[in-house]
Amino acid sequence: MAYLTNCNTFYEMAEESYSAMELALKGSRSISADGKTMTEDGAKRNFASKQALIVIAFSAMHFEALVFIVAHQKLGMSAAQRLDRKLYEERLVALGCTNQSLIDQAKNLREMRKEMVHEKAIDLGSKPDLNSMNIRIAWDAAYQAISFIRELRSRLLGVSPPGIE
Repeated sequence: MAYLTNCNTFYEMAEESYSAMELALKGSRSISADGKTMTEDGAKRNFASKQALIVIAFSAMHFEALVFIVAHQKLGMSAAQRLDRKLYEERLVALGCTNQSLIDQAKNLREMRKEMVHEKAIDLGSKPDLNSMNIRIAWDAAYQAISFIRELRSRLLGVSPPGIE
């Protein structure tokens, strides 16, 4: 089957943003000429954070597009449409995935995407206990997202989605 889809484009955008994030993070720290002072380039770190958010968003978009195509191929259109309303981890289970690590990673991506899209600001004036909060670091979250998508593609497809080229 051939599909009209942006599935691979979403994946490429996630990969390109991940590479840009890594490059910006590498270039964000430097040592002074005398070798005694470490400096941070705030603009590069800010750019890296933006790229990390793009990685998470497009990894989630790729997940949804890819899983829909695979569900359509395995289960048919009506089942794929019903599955599209399920949690990410439930979609993998419905497709026959029994690898708990992969299922956990799908849940993690879903939660990261939800936290990003439905952000809840923290009122620093109320002096919250930040140590007790589950605060994600954008770069770490991006690494988790891209690692999951890479593994998912490998397991579901071998290399790339059939008929999507």
